Amino acid sequence: MPEPAAPTRTPAAAAYDEFAYPGFAFPQTRPDRLYSVARLYGLRPAPPAASRCIELGCGDGTNLLAMAVTRPGGEFVGIDASARAIATANALVRATGLANVEFKHLDLDALQLEPGSFDYVVAHGLYSWVPPRTRDALLTRCRDLLASDGVAYVSYNAYPGAFLHDMLREVLDVHIDGSRDATERLAQARWLAEVIVAAGVPTPHGRALAEQMAALLERSDALVYHDDLAAVNTPVFFREFLAHAGAHGLQFLAEADFLESQALGLSPVAEQALERLPPDVLVREQYLDLVRNRAFRQTLLCHRGLAIDHDVDPGRLEELALASRLRPIQERPNLEEGMTERFETPAQQSVETADPLAKAALIELAEAAPGAVPFAELEARVRARLSGGSSSRERADELAPILLELCFADMVELWSEPPPLAAEPDDRPRASELARAQAACGLGTVATLAHTNVTLEDDLGRALVDLLDGERDRQALLRELGTVAPRVLPAGELPEALDASLRRLAELGLLRAADAEPGRTPASPR
Repeated sequence: MPEPAAPTRTPAAAAYDEFAYPGFAFPQTRPDRLYSVARLYGLRPAPPAASRCIELGCGDGTNLLAMAVTRPGGEFVGIDASARAIATANALVRATGLANVEFKHLDLDALQLEPGSFDYVVAHGLYSWVPPRTRDALLTRCRDLLASDGVAYVSYNAYPGAFLHDMLREVLDVHIDGSRDATERLAQARWLAEVIVAAGVPTPHGRALAEQMAALLERSDALVYHDDLAAVNTPVFFREFLAHAGAHGLQFLAEADFLESQALGLSPVAEQALERLPPDVLVREQYLDLVRNRAFRQTLLCHRGLAIDHDVDPGRLEELALASRLRPIQERPNLEEGMTERFETPAQQSVETADPLAKAALIELAEAAPGAVPFAELEARVRARLSGGSSSRERADELAPILLELCFADMVELWSEPPPLAAEPDDRPRASELARAQAACGLGTVATLAHTNVTLEDDLGRALVDLLDGERDRQALLRELGTVAPRVLPAGELPEALDASLRRLAELGLLRAADAEPGRTPASPR
C-alpha cells in the first residue's frame, strides 16, 4: 500500500507545532484498564498481553509508549497531525529501543488500515478539540478499526459543567481578539485572569468567573494555550455524544473511571432522587452529569449489538489482578470483627472498615504494592491471614463483592496481569526504559510501569533514573552520582540519599522486577 501524503497543516496541527504539549501517561486509557472494565460488563476483548492498540491524536507518544514498554507481545500504533509531536515520539522510540510501537504523521482522513485490525482504540483529548468533520472521522475510525469485541476510549468536554469554561473562553476571546503570537496570547490571558480575580466582584456571576480565572492561573502554559485558547473546543451533553456514536454503529459500554458512574458523596436526598429514575444506565449517567455539573467524560464504546451486562457479577473479578494505593494508618491493624481500621492513599483518600475480610485484603494489597495480586492468590492470602482464629475465615467467598465495591469507589485498581514492578530495589536496579529516556532528555515528569506519572523533583533524582539500566550495582551508582551530589547534597549524605531514592522509586512503580525481562510480566511479589 503506498504511503499516504503528509497531512494538511490545519490550524490545530499548526498550534501544536508552534507550542508543544507535554505528554503524559493517562491511566484510564491503558488496554489493561479497558479490558478489565469490559470483562466486568460481560464482554470478551483480546487480552492486553498480545493485543493491538492504536492511539488517534497520540501527541508526543508518551501515553502509547507507557503501554508498549510493559507489553512486548502487543502492537501499538500512534498517529497525529502535528509533525513536531511525531518527531518527538519517534525520538523516544529510538531512545527506548522498543520494537513494538510505531508513530505516523497522519490526518484521521488519511488513515488506511485493515478493518477490525485493533482491539483497542484510544482518542484522548481529541473529540472536543477538532471540527465537526474530524469528529465524524474519529468515530468512523473507531467503528472501522475495532475488532468485533474491541473497546474504544474517547474523552471529551461535557455539559453542563463545561458551560463555565465556555464563559471563560468567551471572555478571553473578547480580550485577545486578533492576537496570533502564542507568547502574547498567553500573556494577555494571564493578565486578564489576574485582573478579574483581583476585582473581587461579590455577585454569584462575578465569583463564578473569578473562580474560573483563578483556575486558569494555576494551569500550565501548554494547557491554557491548547484548551482555554484553542480555536475549537466543543463540549457536548452525554446524550448528544451517545447519539453521535450511535450514528456510527457504536454503543456506550461504561465510563473508564468507575467512580464517575457512582452516586458516592451525594446527599441522601440526591441519591434517593436518582434511585427513582427509570432503570436505564444511560438515563442515570446523564442525570449524574446534571447533578454533579460534570465537565469532562472518559467514555468507553463498543460495537452496537454486543450484549452488555451492567448488572456486574462480582465473580468476574476472579480472572483479574488487583492493586491498591491504600495503606493502613496503624502499623499493626486489628483484624478482629468490630474493630474499625482506617486506610489512606498518598492523595489522602481514605476508607474505614471493621470487616475482617476487607481489612485483610487491604493489608495484603498494601504489602504487595506497588504490584498487583491475582484474585485467586489474594483470596488464598486472605484465608491464611484470617486463619489465626477470626470468626470470618469461612467468609472468604464474600471477598469479591467487597473488592468490587472498592473498585467502584476508585480504591482498588484492576489489571489483566500484574505489571512488572519491583516491590523493592534489587542489587542492580533497572528503571523503565521510557522513564530513563525521559530523564535523559531532562524531563521532570516521567511515566511509571504502572502507567502513572511521577515528578522527579531534583537533579539527583533525574540523574539516578537515567543510570538505572540494570547493569550498575550500588557502588557503581554512588561513583557516577558523585558528580551530581555536591550540587544538591552536603558531603557524606549520598549513600543514605541513594538508598532512600531507590526505595521511593520502587514505591512509585518505576523499577522493574528482577525476574522480569524488559516488557515481560512476572509473578506478583509476596
